[in-house]
Amino acid sequence: MPFRLLLTVILLSSVLTVTGPSWLMSYHDRIAAIVNKEVITLSELKNEVRDEHIRMKARYTGEQLRQRMANKEFAVLNSMIEDRLQLQEARAKGFTVTEEEIHKAIQQTNPQAQGDLSAEASLTKQIEKRMLLEKIRGFEVQRIVTISDAEISQYYKEHQQQFMVSRIYRLRQILFVADSEEERIHKQSQSRSVSRRLQTGESFRELALQYSAGPEAGDGGELGLVHHSELLAPIAEALLSMKPGEISTPIETTLGFHIIALDETTPQSPKPFEEVEAQIKARLFKERSEQVFQDWLADLKQKAFIEIKYSPLTDSAPLE
Repeated sequence: MPFRLLLTVILLSSVLTVTGPSWLMSYHDRIAAIVNKEVITLSELKNEVRDEHIRMKARYTGEQLRQRMANKEFAVLNSMIEDRLQLQEARAKGFTVTEEEIHKAIQQTNPQAQGDLSAEASLTKQIEKRMLLEKIRGFEVQRIVTISDAEISQYYKEHQQQFMVSRIYRLRQILFVADSEEERIHKQSQSRSVSRRLQTGESFRELALQYSAGPEAGDGGELGLVHHSELLAPIAEALLSMKPGEISTPIETTLGFHIIALDETTPQSPKPFEEVEAQIKARLFKERSEQVFQDWLADLKQKAFIEIKYSPLTDSAPLE
């Protein structure tokens, strides 16, 4: 065999000699990573980051774009390696996805894809991958995670501040709206004048009917019951130091100037255990599942042969 032809064969072999369907790679493609006996190609990685690259190019240029894109490629490649390991484990344990499961999922997610061979093939591949990942994670992680009633009860006792019902106030207000800086000065002066009249005992209802620009003015400024979390920050802060029966001095917010009458306060209290029990169980299950998942994934990585051939952080340039 002539030397030049032999050299060509050797060079092509270094790119194409891999196990599985990767022999379909075009001669100009590269191997991004080897995961056991499978490869992840540079074109696969490029396809995964294409949309993100477009978004980044619209916001960044030069070195900033290169660094951000390289970091994104690194994260995506790592995620692809982790997915590949899990899929390999799923198939090794005999998990499969039936045509019926795929057909049902397509009907639920994108029925318009049916009949479009290209779209259906792509969606089928995505669904099969997602379902296999769900099945193996359910088998290796979720089925072994349990949360006892005692743990839920203990969490509730130790974290009651996370499940508090905010204070509830019964309020009335007189609102002075200012649409310009010049009007702001006038409304501030007017609100102070009305505040002084209230301090001398004039009727809040009558003054609200006369001066308030709020939609509740016709009801004498009655706001009804309002949760602390629903209030504008300056009003919420002022109410913390007020007692029922008190009327505030003018409070400035983005809307204008408010005079607030506090008629009643319902103190902050924890939600009943029965109301948050399911929420706590779901939170604990998620936290514990994540830890079990990370331990299982770390074990898969330790047992696997993983070789990264492309490093976006050190190669000359990120993918285009």
